Parts: sequence; structure tokens; C-alpha cells
Amino acid sequence: MLPAAGTTRADAIWPRLATGSNNWAIGPGRSASGSPVVVNDPHLDSRLLPGIWHPVGLFAPGIEAVGAALPAVPGILAGRNAGIAFGVTDAYGDSQDLFIETLAPGSTEHYLEAGRIRPFEIIEEKIRIRDKDAPGGFREETMRIRSTVRGPVISGFFPGDGGERVLSLRMASAELPGGDIGIDRLLSARNVGEADRAVQAMDVMYFNVVFADRSGAIGYRASGRVPVRAGAPGSHPRPAGAGHDWRGDIPPDRMPGAIFAAGAESRGWVGTANHDTRPDDYPYEYSSHFAASYRIRRMIEVLDQARGMRTADQIALLNDVRNLQAIRLRPHLIAALRADPAHADFARILEAWDGRDDQDLAAPLVYHALYERLVWETFVDDLGEALAREWLGTWYAWQERFDRLVEQPDSIWFDDRRTPERETLADLIRRAATAVRAEFVARLGTDVSAWRWGAEHRVSFSAPMRRSGLGRDLLGAPATPLSGSGETLARAATRFRGGFETDLIASLRLVADLGDDDKIEAVVSGGVVDRQFHPHQKDQLPAWFEGRLVPWWFARSRVEANARSRQLLLPVGTFRRPEQLTF
Repeated sequence: MLPAAGTTRADAIWPRLATGSNNWAIGPGRSASGSPVVVNDPHLDSRLLPGIWHPVGLFAPGIEAVGAALPAVPGILAGRNAGIAFGVTDAYGDSQDLFIETLAPGSTEHYLEAGRIRPFEIIEEKIRIRDKDAPGGFREETMRIRSTVRGPVISGFFPGDGGERVLSLRMASAELPGGDIGIDRLLSARNVGEADRAVQAMDVMYFNVVFADRSGAIGYRASGRVPVRAGAPGSHPRPAGAGHDWRGDIPPDRMPGAIFAAGAESRGWVGTANHDTRPDDYPYEYSSHFAASYRIRRMIEVLDQARGMRTADQIALLNDVRNLQAIRLRPHLIAALRADPAHADFARILEAWDGRDDQDLAAPLVYHALYERLVWETFVDDLGEALAREWLGTWYAWQERFDRLVEQPDSIWFDDRRTPERETLADLIRRAATAVRAEFVARLGTDVSAWRWGAEHRVSFSAPMRRSGLGRDLLGAPATPLSGSGETLARAATRFRGGFETDLIASLRLVADLGDDDKIEAVVSGGVVDRQFHPHQKDQLPAWFEGRLVPWWFARSRVEANARSRQLLLPVGTFRRPEQLTF
């Protein structure tokens, strides 16, 4: 199947794997309860009901825990037990490298390794492919994979990928003797020291885990196995050979992280937002891909000043929609547009804006539409449409670089090489404004002050039975205005130049106060049952849209008091009368 117009081959084969999250732990000195509090909201595309997460209470000998779990992943990834609370974000540890391998002269079955000819290891995998004309509705295809000492060859599968060189992929998790998910150890950890060791045991999952214990200690640690590289960083393919080989892994206790004991001198909180958590003197090449700093900087603004935070204050921060990215660009937008009578209304709206991406305001729509169009106009002449679309589709790769670029309004990047004139930042801003006005007037009218961010920035949920077309909104949830953006703590990200329909959202919001032994408070973006028409398939959506949390009970007495139904699983052939059952 050929890619759709305007997409690259990679777009057609691999969907966007966009993830992110916020998590933080505040110490007793910043908490109203006098105990640490852990907060977490994983950002995922969870618009297919009932959502990605499901609430779980695990009570067994040695384990008392409540929180959120993922299907097929044992244990709990965010929540609390009797001694600690914990939450996760994506750490972006770089555990994969591409190597440029050279084929042996005249052979596609051998490659050169340190000047010597070696045969590829051949791996054959049988793949079942749905085929209505085949017996049983499936046919089998054999996939023949060549592999080097570093890993499988991943090039050569598409026309035009031939030549005397091929790419092999080396992946840290593929070389582990077994691999330890490690989540089970969090369930029984009693303090931050044990939590830290549990995270260090997570070989195959790359998280920033924050944790806190009842003593008041807080901390965080990055999990997973990241190689120590002998040569250049792993951000681009490198020639195979000893100069670029791996030299073991970063020791688990040297992965980015820190622990602060109760009463220790610290800022009183820890948090991560997919940003670069390495200290300045970190000795290892950990990654070259991190989220922009807007969310962590907003977290710093609020939490550095916080005192006596209640659960309501944590919820307010989870729902915070202040956009710190706009600080650098907005003055340039206003100056360029104020000088042009055709776009002076844009300037007035942006001048009055307080930087909140509120669904009921016009300014966020004006700002984000101008921002995306300006970035596009800046790079499309240099990169071409296909490459510009692919590169700009990875927001983390360019956003803060562009922030720095706008401080050089005469930069050569702002000159459109397709014209004889020498354009500046202001010229491209006015060009972007003309395009934005033409696009949105057709849908929203000529009165710009009446435009609303929520008119374009919306989220919809669908059920597996009807993901599109007639009946989708009835079985799911219709498109609903949403505040926030990709740059705010209340995450509601969109695809670059793909419209403002939101696809990356807070799939879970969770607050675990270790001073409250009755419950944690949380909500998922959907429900807890994957059965169409079940009352619990999407019953948490109203609270999610309103920014509320609901109690997930932890204390045994509260679980019993709030139980609506019970289900008991007994071995086949076992029968007991109700009065014989104990719980």
C-alpha cells in the first residue's frame, strides 16, 4: 500500500509513538497532611474506551497495594502500598543504536568484521497473514533475517535499500539473559531505599520513577539498561567497529536519580516531566532525546513556592494550563502584527492574553495556529515539504531550538530561499498570519475575538465496536472542547499541522497522600470494563472532563463499606453456601 499524499513511508508503516507524563513527590514540609504526597498523570493516546489504565487493589500475604495497572503488565505502575507511594514517567533512555555494516565483496550473505569476512547468522521467522482466500483464513510467510554480532539487519526490506552497506540494530534489552520487569518489588517495598533498589532491577522498562515513604523521604530513579558507548552518542548511525562498540551498561545505581532522607536539605520535592534529569557532571551518554522543559519549569514555578498543599492544590496543578513556551515568541508576534493594520486584531488579542491555554479564550487558538504556521514557513524552504513534515512532527526535536532561534530575528533560517527578497522573522510572522486568517475565517467567522480555542482543540473517545462513522459518538464520547496543549502540565497535545484534535492526554490522574490511609484519589480517561454497553465502560469520563478525582479505597474497612458487588472464584467442583464464605 502506498503512503497517503503528504506522508512519508515511515508515517505509513509506523504510527506516532508519542508518550509523556508528569510526576512529582512533595515532602512533609510542603504537604498539608504533614506526610509526603506522590502525584502522577501519564500522557498517552487513550481515546479508545475503556482507556489504557485500570484501577487495581492487590491484597495478599505480604502485599497491600492500590493503584493503576496496564493490561498484561503484572503489578501496579502508579499508586501506593502500606509503606511507599510511587509514580512513573517515560525516561527516554537511549538503549538502541544503528550500525553501518559493510557487505563482503560480491556477497549478500557475508559481511566484514574487523577486516575479516564473516557469514551472517540467518534467522527465519514464520508469520501468519490474514488471507480470506487461504485455507483457514490465513497464510504463512517466512521472513528471512540476517544478523551480525551486533544484531539484526533492518535495511533491505524496501525498494532502493540495496548497496554495499546495510544497517544493523543493537538493542540493550535483547541482550539481557532474562530481563526483570521489577514492578513486583515495588509492591512490597517498605521505604525509599527498597523502592530505589526495585527500580534499579527494572531491566526492560525505561521510566523515571518518583517515590516517597512514610518517614518523609522522597526520591526518583531512572530504570532500564543503557549502554556505555565507546565512541560518539547513539543519536545517528555509526560505522561498525571497536571504535563505536558498547562497553557494558551504566551501573543501575548510577542511572539518573537521587534520594533525600526525611529532614535532609533539599528543595522539598522531586519531579520529572520527560526532561533531561542528568546532573551537569553526569559522566555517561544517557540520551539525546528529551521533552522540552516547559512542563518541568512550570512545576518548578509552583512547587518551589508551595506550602501546605492539599489534594485540591495537587489537582489544580494537574489541571494547570499555563503555557511557558509562549513567553519567548509572543512578544515577537505582537511586534510584527501590531505594525500591520491587516493583523492588528491578532496583536491586541495576544497582548491581553495571560498565557493560559483556556478552551474559552481566542488567544490560544491565535497563538498555536501562528506558532505552527511560522515554524513551517521557517523550515519548509530549506528541508522540502516531506522532510519538514517528518522532522517537525517530532516536537521534542526542535521546540526549544526554535525558541533560541527567534532571539535572532535576522537569522538566515528566516530567509525564504525561494524568493529574491531577504525575509526576517517579522516577515514570516505576517505571512503566517495571512494563512491562519484565511484558514479559520472560513470556519469561525471574521470576528477573531469570537474565536475559541475549544472550537478547534477537542478530544473524542470511541468504543472498539464503532471507531468512526455513524454511531461512534453514541457508543463513545463526542468531540468535546479541551483546555491545555502540548506545552502545559494539563497535557492535551496535537499532531503538528494535523489540526487541533487532541490525541495525547492525561490517561490517568492520581494523587497518593501517605497521610491518608483510607484511599488514594485518581481518575482514568474512560472506565474499567472492556465490554460494550457495560455501565463501567466509560463512567469515569465525567469526572475526567471536569478535572475531578474519585476515591480508590485502600483501607480494608473502606473497601468493605464501599463494595457494590463481590465475585468469588472457586476451583471447579467446589460449592459453598453464602453463609460459609469469608472475605
